Amino acid sequence: MNVLTAAQSLLAVVAVSVLSFASFRLHAWRAAKAPPKRAMSRIRRALGVGLPLTAIVAIFALLLADALGLTDAALETVSPALADSAIGAMLVWMPTLVGAILTVIAGYLGAFPYICEIREVDVSARDAAVRFGRVLAVSAGLFAVTVGAFLSLLGGALTSALSIVGFVAAIAALTLVFQPKLVAVSRTTRELTDAERERLDRLTERAGLSARATTVVEMGGDRTATVMLAGLPGRRHLFVTDYLLDEFDDDAVASVLASKTGRAKRYYREYKLAVVLAALGLVVGTLSGDIGTLADLSTPEFLAVFSGVMVALAWFGKRLLLSADEYAVERVGAGTFAETLEALADEHQVSYDTGRVRNLVLMAPSLGSRLDRIRSQSGD
Repeated sequence: MNVLTAAQSLLAVVAVSVLSFASFRLHAWRAAKAPPKRAMSRIRRALGVGLPLTAIVAIFALLLADALGLTDAALETVSPALADSAIGAMLVWMPTLVGAILTVIAGYLGAFPYICEIREVDVSARDAAVRFGRVLAVSAGLFAVTVGAFLSLLGGALTSALSIVGFVAAIAALTLVFQPKLVAVSRTTRELTDAERERLDRLTERAGLSARATTVVEMGGDRTATVMLAGLPGRRHLFVTDYLLDEFDDDAVASVLASKTGRAKRYYREYKLAVVLAALGLVVGTLSGDIGTLADLSTPEFLAVFSGVMVALAWFGKRLLLSADEYAVERVGAGTFAETLEALADEHQVSYDTGRVRNLVLMAPSLGSRLDRIRSQSGD
């Protein structure tokens, strides 16, 4: 019976992987016929929606194949005490998540040749798969820990909508605490050289940024020019890609740093997390009846109220990003900041115009509208 379940699980992973690879290959082939920025926009949109769906389909396929039951039986054989523990509740998901990761990597590799062609990137499929797989592995580990902890607490400490939202908030806070370590594990990093340290000391001062530590992320041929501020406010760790340092001048690097600093000072990331928690609280509270006023509404009425609240919160999030742009302009100048955004858009093949729904969901205005606003400040 276990052999049959294992075979069915393997077949499910192979089937979803093949379907995912073929679907993304076909979509990317069609998208690549458009101009570069439009093509990359279509591919990014397909990956952003399609890869999570691929993972969900893979997980459901493995659940239907009883992969969880097979893993639980194996844990029972090894150690009944472990199988009944919180750690066992996490470990039982790991083979299923590994299978989902393989299907997502397969989908990404389907589109990968056309991404390289459009962006003129010289990276092997093997290196891309390993790099992407490391990020997915860390994400899967977080998911397993979250699910295991949730199932262990469900029915005990987690008995209300407020407690569930509090649990998710606690997981998010812990993730931020350990984010610098997670980034270092999921990417190839190195220490700054003396010349890089001296340069970044000057540029972070110009940007108004005070980071607890700074690390270089090695991109291995991937032409990604960006920085990341990881960790809790007041204890941020700065990660800078080597491509940004090697290929862009001081004005451009200072502009990128100032942009991220502006977002950090406006707590833009934390605000978006709070919006997600608010949405979760409204939905869970309504379904559980904890929020009586909303629970009494009809479905259309609830959707109207929920949509109105989310649109208002998203609008304010967009205003925070525009405020962060104003901060960057104050630090480096409107002309320099606009030129940097244009250069990065050309480098990464990012479209200036994006859909309104996407802008609301991401809580970010289109790049084109941001540039128009910045140019108006410089008088251009």
